[in-house]
Amino acid sequence: MKMAALQLQVCRLQSPGSKSRRSLQSCSRRPHTTRAAQRGRVVVSCAQADTDIQSSIRVPSQYLNNTFGLELSIKDSAELGRDEVVQQIKDAFTQSGGLVVIKGANDLLPRQLVQFTSQFGAVEQNPGIKREYLVPGYEEIQVIGNVKDHQGNPRAIFADAAVIQDSDIQYDPSRCEPVWHTDQLFRDPQPAGSMLYCREAPPTGGDTCFADMAAAYEALPSEEQARLLSLRAVCSYAHHNAKIQKKTPTYPLLSEEDRRKFPPLYRPIVACHPFSGRLCLSGFNSSVCAVLEAGETLTQEQVDVMEIQGEEDPSVAEQLYAKLLPFATSPQFTIQHSWEEGDLVIWDNRCTIHAATGFESQKFPREMWRTTFAPYFEAS
Repeated sequence: MKMAALQLQVCRLQSPGSKSRRSLQSCSRRPHTTRAAQRGRVVVSCAQADTDIQSSIRVPSQYLNNTFGLELSIKDSAELGRDEVVQQIKDAFTQSGGLVVIKGANDLLPRQLVQFTSQFGAVEQNPGIKREYLVPGYEEIQVIGNVKDHQGNPRAIFADAAVIQDSDIQYDPSRCEPVWHTDQLFRDPQPAGSMLYCREAPPTGGDTCFADMAAAYEALPSEEQARLLSLRAVCSYAHHNAKIQKKTPTYPLLSEEDRRKFPPLYRPIVACHPFSGRLCLSGFNSSVCAVLEAGETLTQEQVDVMEIQGEEDPSVAEQLYAKLLPFATSPQFTIQHSWEEGDLVIWDNRCTIHAATGFESQKFPREMWRTTFAPYFEAS
């Protein structure tokens, strides 16, 4: 029968010969997805007006943590090419604080990932990334992990992260871990969002954690909210590279020409999301070299020290990392996602931050595909 509208049906999924799957329960420790999770879902049955073909997209009965994060399931990767499914994913994206976990996108092809990403905005080409770390024929897709080619050479970008034994993902200033961050604050405009697709995951570890920066700001005392509104983060591409080079000597510094091309940006610590209008905490990025009051600027001598020597002003730790980031990554704002093959996660770079957890990289392979998009799609 032809149908002109979507029909919403609530049900409890059952596997053959088993009891009903349990619904997602709130966790006193930290809500998160797991590889073995089995949750109650809302099934949305979709049909096109001019065909008898029906598809289904399964939405969880509640958010992953308060009003942050939604998990959806699709039948297969081809579903990501259906207009009605894409629109429902976009709606979930805007309603979930900018975080959607899609299950069931197994055997997703590179062209499918690029095409799906393009539904959210212009897909970036990854300038500056070595070709061996890109999917062949697709400059839009970075390969992240520890996989190697037939000659034993790395074919993925690998950044080691702390292995977290007790699922404690709240930022610890004494260890400076986990490395919570938003992406590329030194760029104008900043990338709007990214997608991460799991091709292969280790049995444990290698999780990705996300935090809701709008909810974190809204939970602060009004006096602290007002104080943060007056602060600006100085974001420098050259400082970002110089800081990394202090730990990784082979990492390149920016040339003088590039330093002139990419001068420091002064960004608000509290940013207004362009579509939701919510105020969100910002500034958690390795490019930030100082935090100043609105109207203040660094001298050129100060900029040179920070961009050439990788020095960081004490205001960064004092204003961002000593108290604010531990608060913003407390359990009520965070989600820890354990990856399974076929998972696809979309996040909004403007209102979330994320962090990786380590795994036994000498023992298990991990391969992820990543795309980045900007500008943002128009909200419906």
